Parts: sequence; C-alpha cells; structure tokens
Amino acid sequence: MANVLDSEPAYVPDGFSLRRRIPQGAEPGFGRIKDQTVLIYTTGWSDSDWNYPLVFYVALPGAPELVATEQRPGSRVELPGGLTGEYHDGIWVAQVDAHANFVGMQWREGGTHSITVRTPRASLAVRGPRSLATSELARMLSSFPS
Repeated sequence: MANVLDSEPAYVPDGFSLRRRIPQGAEPGFGRIKDQTVLIYTTGWSDSDWNYPLVFYVALPGAPELVATEQRPGSRVELPGGLTGEYHDGIWVAQVDAHANFVGMQWREGGTHSITVRTPRASLAVRGPRSLATSELARMLSSFPS
C-alpha cells in the first residue's frame, strides 16, 4: 500500500489543475504537523486564480483540526462511498483595528467552504471557493484512495 501522504484524489473538478504539492507540514493544513501534505489546485496562474484556490489536505489519522475552522462546530454531511464529513461554510479571519493591531478573530462566510473527513487511514480535508458546489468538494474527498 502506498504511503497515504503521497496519494492524491482521483477526481478533481473541471478546470482545476494541480499547481503545488507541499509535503512534510511546510504549509499548515491540520496545524503545524510534519505528517501532512497540502495539494493546491487553481484554474490558472493569475493572481486572481490564487485568491480562492482549491486545496486538498492529507494527514495521518488523529491530526488536529483543519486550520481556520478550529473550535467552530460544522454540520454533518454524508459523502459518496459511505463517508461522513464535517462541513464549514466560512473560515476564521484575523481582525485588526485602525492601527493594524490584532484585535481578534471573526468567522467570515461567503468566500470559502470546506469538508473534513477522518478515516482509519487518514485525516482529509478539502477547502475551496464558495462558487464551487459542495457536491464537488464531496466528490473529490470520496475519490481519495481508501
């Protein structure tokens, strides 16, 4: 069996292409743990294509919560293949005052959404632009090799 951290989803929504593979926790997905890989997909190479990329996270079982959804209850979602995930419509963003001092975190909906799945083999999540249907996120997660 291949190392789960080297695996990729078999399905990627139309128009998106893999642009970066970030191994060994160099990019936080499930926190700053080494045993994770982050896959970044965009529809092109322009700056605007990178504003809301499609990002797939793979970590070993027992990984922490997906960054920017921590301690925010999601809703249960049934996925193809009998998987159950946690859906979040939004993301935590930093708030600053008029002097650019950090004043706290605020939950922001509308720009991005995500689904996190935990299996005996891996912790998985996908975060994408809100313009991409939730069913596309679910299909991508369900296509990950079991």
